[in-house]
This record gives sequence, structure tokens and C-alpha cells, in this order.
Amino acid sequence: MSGKKLMVRWVGPFRIVQELPTSYMIEHLLTGEQFDVHAIRLKHYADGTLDVTEELKHHVALQGIKLGVRADTEDSWEEFGGIFNAVPEIVDRYVDTCSDTKLKKYRKTLQDGNRA
Repeated sequence: MSGKKLMVRWVGPFRIVQELPTSYMIEHLLTGEQFDVHAIRLKHYADGTLDVTEELKHHVALQGIKLGVRADTEDSWEEFGGIFNAVPEIVDRYVDTCSDTKLKKYRKTLQDGNRA
């Protein structure tokens, strides 16, 4: 839950940890922070089999992050090898989804070069 006016207030997941006379105490599953909220503000979730995985926690942790994007006037061309060296995991995920065999071969060349 956020105090910023234009941000989404509910950034969960939360679970109810205590029922109070006129409200509920909820706990954020990532941060452990607890909030006292009125019942009318609760978001319904009926599935009792919610499996809180590391992937779900990672996804929730990224909510509210704002990425800085260069304006069109600041576009730049970056060499593939430089990007690969900086963030190889992201490049691997991208290349794995592509059908371009030349790109896959070039990535393999870069991987082999980094191992040598």
C-alpha cells in the first residue's frame, strides 16, 4: 500500500492475519508489513491453493518500479557483444525466443569466447 496519490494503492499479495472488531489486519507477503484495513477495502481472492513461489514474489517486488527510457533524441546503437557482456541472462532469454539462426550462432560464438 502506498502513500503516493497517483500510484496503485494495493500492491500485494497480502493475507489476513487477524480479524478485528471493525477491520482486518493484513500482512504483505514480501515485506511482512502489517496494515489495519476496513473490510470494505479488502480485495476478494477465493483460491485457497495460492502457491507463493519465488517467481511470484519477484513479480510482486517489481511492481511500482519505474524504468527510465531514453527519449527519441537520445537513441543510441549498442553493439550486441557489449550488451551480451553486460546482461547475458537477458540476452539469452531474448535469443532463445528468436527464430534467427544467425543470431543464435553469434551468441554461441560470444559464449565460447567468454569461456576461453
